Amino acid sequence: KFQVLVIARQPIFLVLLLLLVRITMNTSPSPFRAHSDVLDAPIPDSDSSKAALLEELKRRAKGAIQAGQWPDARALYDKATHCATSDDDDKAQQQQLAILNANLALCCGKLSEWKESCHYAQTAVELDATYTKGYWRLGQARAQLEEFPAAVRAMQRAMELEPNNKALPKELQSLQQKQQAYLEKKEQEKKKKEQQDETTTTRVELKSDNKDTQSTTTTNNNTNTNTTNTNTNT
Repeated sequence: KFQVLVIARQPIFLVLLLLLVRITMNTSPSPFRAHSDVLDAPIPDSDSSKAALLEELKRRAKGAIQAGQWPDARALYDKATHCATSDDDDKAQQQQLAILNANLALCCGKLSEWKESCHYAQTAVELDATYTKGYWRLGQARAQLEEFPAAVRAMQRAMELEPNNKALPKELQSLQQKQQAYLEKKEQEKKKKEQQDETTTTRVELKSDNKDTQSTTTTNNNTNTNTTNTNTNT
């Protein structure tokens, strides 16, 4: 009753604002709440149930990527990697895990978590050495970590696997330009540091010379004083 009276005394736009805030607070989901049913679900023992859960995780992760919900997508793909069966002798399973790890690399990159992105991309190419997108993601992550030689090698490997891919030469050229700019920047920083070190050394030497000069002057003054005193006594 008290709430009704308070709202009745407010201008209409304030009433609408209060209602909107209350609706938002009651309906806005916390992170991952929309996917808690699959994220919190135990991994099934049976292969069929495990495969069904894996497909649902992949479906939702794809939707999260399309919606730009990168934390959700990462959580879903991470759960999917634990659902996927890993058999070193099963090429199809290895390829599926490689794809999941490459997608995790993408999600981490979108979240600016480049070390994690590099880790997942590296895992992807270790699982499937012929997976072009894995090398692509690896090259992008290495570049963000300023590991340009490794980034260039990864992109070159991607080009070897897909020589007709028109996007890869552009990516490689961009990486090489970034590498050149990075090397030039490092060279400038090195020269600047050398100049600073040289200036510091010169200042130390000048300070030392000044001390020696002052010491010599003091010694000479003391000698002159002693000579004067001796002459006076004589």
